[in-house]
Amino acid sequence: MRLDHGYYSVPWQRIGERLWVRATAEMVSIFHDHELVASHSRCARPGESRTVDDHLPPEAQAFLRQTQCETIKSVVAESAKLPSVVAGLRR
Repeated sequence: MRLDHGYYSVPWQRIGERLWVRATAEMVSIFHDHELVASHSRCARPGESRTVDDHLPPEAQAFLRQTQCETIKSVVAESAKLPSVVAGLRR
């Protein structure tokens, strides 16, 4: 969510739901139905973000846990499919 030009994560299950915020000079607390769902230190500069990995969906968490070697292998495997995808687009 965005507050005063800063971005704060909430659990992915709460995306699209109505949330309310309590902000102080130091902290941002985010609630859903009076239940605290996220708490972050306040962003100091415009465009800054605060993200808790546990707020991400499972597939994004898995991606973040990948090693550099695993990521390269995944990219190489997917790039092998590229010629057939491009050929399909040219039809």
